[in-house]
Order: sequence, then structure tokens, then C-alpha cells
Amino acid sequence: MTPLVVLVSDSHFSTRAPEAEQNWAAVVRHVADVGPDLVVHVGDVSVDGARRPEELAQAPRQLDLLGAPWVAVPGNRDIGDNPSEGMATDEDVTSGRLAHWRDAVGSDRWVVDLGAWRLVGINAQLFASGGPDEDDQWSFIEQVLGGPAEDRARHPQTAHRRGSGTGGRAAVPLHPGAGVRPLTRLCHDG
Repeated sequence: MTPLVVLVSDSHFSTRAPEAEQNWAAVVRHVADVGPDLVVHVGDVSVDGARRPEELAQAPRQLDLLGAPWVAVPGNRDIGDNPSEGMATDEDVTSGRLAHWRDAVGSDRWVVDLGAWRLVGINAQLFASGGPDEDDQWSFIEQVLGGPAEDRARHPQTAHRRGSGTGGRAAVPLHPGAGVRPLTRLCHDG
């Protein structure tokens, strides 16, 4: 049987955003109605957890209201953003911000096996950050995939998107000069 996974994002929990709780109540009702095997939150659990880490503490309490297993990865509002090439800003992801996420919410990367499916969650904010946290994440990816990521790259420095008229996939160049390692192909043509 194919597992049912619900994806949510941009819940923006904060005492400064009471409307977010109303929106979340609708998500909780939907999850109760469909009864998924897993809920994946794909970032921005907070309005500004990067600068106000106390906002991150609300996320587990709210996610637990779902009554279903859940996992999450951080977004730019939670831990900061990928650094812009040649420009350090107060918006960049830092080890300190990542530590706040891990203390409040849990790991920023994970693997969940649901029957024949394997879901791998990674922290997109770390790509091109150039620090030890990014190196640790690449090691995690290589471990999960069983070898060096570069060995599995189908099109170095590209990602795939649907709807190109080429068998449903098109190679899309990644941001030039971003220093991103080739992303591995997580699924195969079939």
C-alpha cells in the first residue's frame, strides 16, 4: 500500500502572528480527516526564529496537535538563509541558529522509511554555506545513499523539473557560482 504523506509549510508560528494559529487549526482538521502516515513540514515554522529562537519552541507543540507522526526541516525564517556569494549578511544561516533549531525542534535532516518508500529530509539552507554543518550534511547524504554524492550525479550542477516536453523532465542549471555540489539523483528514470 502506498503511504499517505501530507506536506505543509510556512506555518509561521509566533505570538506576533495570531492568524497563523487559525490557519494551523485548518491544517490540524485536514490531517485528522485524511489520517496520513506522516506529516512533513518543509520550512518556516516560525515568523523569525533566526532572530527570535523562542519562536521555534512553539513548533513542536503545534505539530504535536496533528495527532500524526511528523518531521520537519528548517526554512530561511527559522535559521537564516544560504549565504549570497561574496556577501555576508545578518540573514545568513549560522551554527548558532542551527543549534537553536536542533534544541527546539530536533534534527535538521532525517530519514523515514514508509513501506517501500524512503523519504530523506535535508536542510536546504546549508547548501553553499561552506561550513562544517554543510560538510556534515553531505556526509549524511552520502551515507543515506551509500556512497559519494558526486558518483551518482546524473547532470552535474543541474536539477530536474517536470513539464519540459522531454519525457517529463528538464535539466535546469543551478545558480551559477553557488558552489553547490552536484545533487544526486534520488529517483531513476523508469
